[in-house]
Amino acid sequence: MLAPERDREHSFRLQLTDLNVGTVDRLRKNWMFSDTPKGATASAQIYSLVETAKANGQEPYTWLRHVLERLPQATSVEDFEALLPWNCSPIISR
Repeated sequence: MLAPERDREHSFRLQLTDLNVGTVDRLRKNWMFSDTPKGATASAQIYSLVETAKANGQEPYTWLRHVLERLPQATSVEDFEALLPWNCSPIISR
């Protein structure tokens, strides 16, 4: 038997896995239309970015827009690290 805190962590990880498996299953049909390996790779990369943003409490569209607007000006490791979803709080003016 796991200690209570380990049991909670294990339960949380199982829930996250179940959510991601459900999402992958729903998107599986869309991926069938990636005609080339490069297209499939691009789809997987975007999916990974979106899911990482969600897992870190970011709204994916807002975070991606924030990153893509600032990425050209990033010149140092610190600049790039500041754009990671667990390090930034995007504010986009309308």
